[in-house]
Amino acid sequence: MRRRSLLWLLLLAACPGGNAAVGDHCGDSSDCQSSLQCVDSVCVPHCQRATDCGDGFACDKNGLCQRATGQEGDPCQSESDCSTGLACELAGVVPDAQGNLTPSCTAENPGHPPGSVCETDSECRDGTCALGHCTDLCRDTRDCAEGTSCTQIPRVEAKGVGTGAVEIIWMPA
Repeated sequence: MRRRSLLWLLLLAACPGGNAAVGDHCGDSSDCQSSLQCVDSVCVPHCQRATDCGDGFACDKNGLCQRATGQEGDPCQSESDCSTGLACELAGVVPDAQGNLTPSCTAENPGHPPGSVCETDSECRDGTCALGHCTDLCRDTRDCAEGTSCTQIPRVEAKGVGTGAVEIIWMPA
């Protein structure tokens, strides 16, 4: 009987789990240290904002990265609603009943990242140039990069003509 318990003890000691550090390979979050989570098979710190998780992820209220499920053509409210390689872009200039423009997940453009100087939507990777800078659409500040916040602004076309609609974008804090 003593042999059996020693065998179990050796098996348990060989599979400790939960000790993987930042950057270590993991199968799920139980493989990582308690302050970490497993995202795309790598242990990473808990998030505070969606940008901590990377493209195609959102950061939930518990600080865990959640994979986005939005596919091309799906409605979205934020960049973090769309799967990897897709952007949440405004669709047209006709506002909805609340006066907001309607966004959907579309393929990213080859343009500039958020924060870059721009004059037209087509210059921006995520298809939105607002107040002279490429921006991402957002639902709340947790969707925004550090140092920026989510705010609602009037949509103004390149020639300075307002559409009467609004968009919600990242803005410097």
